[in-house]
Amino acid sequence: MVIGSNSVISIEDLLESDNQEYYRMIKMTDPIMEALKQTETDKIKEFVAMLFQEAVSGSLSPDLIRQLSYELIMKSLQVVASVGIATEEALEEMGNLHQRIHQCDNWQEAEWIVNTVLEGLAGKIEEKRSQRGSNKTIEKMLAYIQDHYQESEFSLDQLADKFELSPPYISKLFKEHTERNFIDYLIEIRINAAKELLAAKNRKINDISEVVGYSNTRSFLRAFKKYTGMTPSEYREWVIKSEGKTALE
Repeated sequence: MVIGSNSVISIEDLLESDNQEYYRMIKMTDPIMEALKQTETDKIKEFVAMLFQEAVSGSLSPDLIRQLSYELIMKSLQVVASVGIATEEALEEMGNLHQRIHQCDNWQEAEWIVNTVLEGLAGKIEEKRSQRGSNKTIEKMLAYIQDHYQESEFSLDQLADKFELSPPYISKLFKEHTERNFIDYLIEIRINAAKELLAAKNRKINDISEVVGYSNTRSFLRAFKKYTGMTPSEYREWVIKSEGKTALE
């Protein structure tokens, strides 16, 4: 991938390592990407701070922290591209990221660069969405989904019957106005609901699975891991650690 002027990031540019701690850090970038997609800048900063603290406490080398910073920015550019924003212009505005991160004297500088880049990209996503305009039909559908996502048999066909529209037409509307297809949107609603419930330490994961619309717990576990990069138990630990960090500040 080209970064800035005549600069290319490839795996050869970065330190090769089988460091398991580093790959654990990579898994922790998924909540950051979700916060970016939702343009929740406060959550972006919070999750980025947690990621860098974990990297430092895990004794990652300076080279691996730089690599982690690259990885995070590259993933964020994929999010931007997924909503229809050309990454070339965004990259041009960022300057030579390869050089900027390479020249960081400490991890705090790398964290600042990452936060600055992600904040700028969140702004671009918001601008793109504001230009799209609204659609009353899709707004009614989204409200209907919010009221019925807990039903395990809820489907695109059910939505089509309710609004007397064809499934292909609804799929087209979803892609245009939510940047994802119907099933991905439904999964997102269910997983976000599950994330809120997981904050309650005494709620059993099997019960949460059923409450958010999964009759099969294994399906829920697979969807949660695919969507967040973590298992429900790992996410709960993440939330507890985040709450503990906030309490100490």
